[in-house]
Amino acid sequence: MNRTARKTDVWILPQGTLTLVRPLTQRASEWIRRHLQDHSQWFGPALLIEDHYVAKLLPGMIEDGLHVTQ
Repeated sequence: MNRTARKTDVWILPQGTLTLVRPLTQRASEWIRRHLQDHSQWFGPALLIEDHYVAKLLPGMIEDGLHVTQ
């Protein structure tokens, strides 16, 4: 399937020194639940992480086939 035609699984929104990572699909929510600690910070429906963690998180999401939009 053409990558641009795929539904976005995760939306990334930088906010200064923090970044919101919002899962938009059940698959993305399950991925986050499996790969992150239970005490992760959430801001409504979005995971709230420090910017330097984004570089560690995104490659794994993409490698596992999630479509990420910024």
